[in-house]
Amino acid sequence: GDIALSNDGTELYVSHYDAQKIIDVALVGGPQSDMDTRFMIVDTETMTVKAALTLCPGAHGVKIAPDGSRAYVSCISDEIAVVDLTTPDHGVRRIPMAADVGTAIAPKYEPYALSLAPSGDIWVSCRSRNELRVVSAQTLAVDPARIVGVTGAPMFGAFSADGATVFVPTQIDDAIAVVDTATGVLQREISVRASCLNVH
Repeated sequence: GDIALSNDGTELYVSHYDAQKIIDVALVGGPQSDMDTRFMIVDTETMTVKAALTLCPGAHGVKIAPDGSRAYVSCISDEIAVVDLTTPDHGVRRIPMAADVGTAIAPKYEPYALSLAPSGDIWVSCRSRNELRVVSAQTLAVDPARIVGVTGAPMFGAFSADGATVFVPTQIDDAIAVVDTATGVLQREISVRASCLNVH
């Protein structure tokens, strides 16, 4: 799915976006818990796996908290997983995107990518809703006042140095959404369709 490096460079974090596992479990009528995929913590000096955590269905985008204490991972099952990187057991907490979440087979929000603001807040790209949803780093909950609609399926974004603006490529319309992070207002969209299809 995605990879991220620890702040000190000693660990590599790897998500496993195993869509086939979701399909295989669904075909035999298995429970959603059997669709959970792995999250690997790799020692970068020895390139050995230090831990293989059971995380969530369709683990994908990975971002590391500014202080290195947590890994945030998007899950196709309408949630993100928060991994504690400070304890030996690496506890996992799952944060739903809304009260009416779907399933791994039929997600209503489909979290795909994550973008980390300089403030530490997590911006979640929800493909099924053409939305960006913001998870507060303080409360670890979706902030209902900061849900941003865009005109295509949002992918991985990037923030301006001051954190005032986030730029997010969107598929279907093949554009770059420019969002004011303080107000959540979509300021404009820059079309890239003439030179790029399925911008990612």
